[in-house]
Amino acid sequence: MELASKNSWPSKPVPRLSVILGSGGRGTKVQITYFEKFGGPGSDAVRSDVRSKVTGITDGITLDGSEVCFEPFWVRSFRFVRMKVETGETAVTVYAPDFHKTGYPLPVESHMESSAPWVGRLWEICVRTLENCMLETYMDCPHYEQLQYAMDTRLEAQYTYAVSRDTALVRKALIDFHYGMQPEGLNAGKAPSADLQILSTFSLHYIFLLCEYAHQKDDPALLRLCRGDIDRILDVFDGRIGPEGLVKRLDFWNFADWNDAWNDTAGAPAALQHGPSTIINLMYAYALGCAADFMDDQRRPGLAAEYRERRSQILTAVETFCWDGEAGLYREDPAFQQFSRHAQAWAVLNGLREGEDAPRLLKTAMAREGVLRCSFSTSFEWFRALEKAELYDDMRRELEPWIELLDLDCTTCPETPRGARSECHAWSALPLYELMRSFAGIKPQKDGFVLVAPQLTDLPDLRGEAATAFGPLAFA
Repeated sequence: MELASKNSWPSKPVPRLSVILGSGGRGTKVQITYFEKFGGPGSDAVRSDVRSKVTGITDGITLDGSEVCFEPFWVRSFRFVRMKVETGETAVTVYAPDFHKTGYPLPVESHMESSAPWVGRLWEICVRTLENCMLETYMDCPHYEQLQYAMDTRLEAQYTYAVSRDTALVRKALIDFHYGMQPEGLNAGKAPSADLQILSTFSLHYIFLLCEYAHQKDDPALLRLCRGDIDRILDVFDGRIGPEGLVKRLDFWNFADWNDAWNDTAGAPAALQHGPSTIINLMYAYALGCAADFMDDQRRPGLAAEYRERRSQILTAVETFCWDGEAGLYREDPAFQQFSRHAQAWAVLNGLREGEDAPRLLKTAMAREGVLRCSFSTSFEWFRALEKAELYDDMRRELEPWIELLDLDCTTCPETPRGARSECHAWSALPLYELMRSFAGIKPQKDGFVLVAPQLTDLPDLRGEAATAFGPLAFA
């Protein structure tokens, strides 16, 4: 898949300009269709299977007989292009198109190889996915929406840190979301955008994005600009505390994950139709913890202490009302008998289960039939919980849905493992992070040091270089 556009970044070599040239052929109609895969959105066939149907974005041009040079008014993202020519009154000459790749000039400073052939191939696919979702902003996907969402961007930032020391686009995203703050106290879920859309949970991801950036970059001016947003967002959640001490359903879109069980609620936990959601309460608790550490660093100990007290109250309420001792799992609601990996992951990340109890909880979630699985979009927290519980062999097995993309001839990571609308969606580029941070074990620390703690599991070897604040770190 490539982005075709007139403009380029001069610091990065690119192919020739993207044009379609034709001469003669007055009245000739040319249709150019740009598409990501054969079969169209939702198809799970091999992506290059030419026997499948073609659907995509189409530009139509009618030639006037003179020499015509055509470019689209905005970037076109595609893996395949189909050109259809319907001749007109006179003979026509149509030249093969040239394509010009554009995008943010990300310096990819990390690379990864292994004797296991899937490692290098999957690494390349994930790097391409990330790069194609970086233009003047981060984007959820380059072919369709081309929008900067807070949840997607938080994940894209993590993957960027794994391959580069360049944080400029992360900084810009934080400024965009800061200026997207709404009077209600939440961010616009996508910014910049002509159409306002508020996803209440995405404001929590904005807090994660800001706090993680603070660990990555010494940028006091930006942190000062954005730090007030944290209290406004957390105050919205605090204002929705119900009688059990849990956050009730918030206004706007309470998105958690694209899961078949939540299709009727557009990705919001179905528990919200009955009462509070354990997932959202635990996300809120985790945000309070991140915010407390952030405010300590910002010399705001009073706010930090308040956040920790509120966090403790939420976790106590979750433990009291949402723990199901018989199932050995956290329910999705005090009175709603649904279980998800999401809730168990956030419980471990919040420290509700530690020591031997943490791996026991996660293994129960993996073994019990009917427990809702995390899609590509929410697997980051699932993997962080597995890592915290030191279940490295399970982490390796959980990468199989990405490795299976190779058999489908994917060249980028799709939005979801099956039935994807988008074939290039950077919240799905998780193996970048796992291969570098978890399996190679190259982990920059908040204090500026780098911890090296490899966990190869069944991998015969890993070798490459990792971008760090001190420069490239080679490993083999």
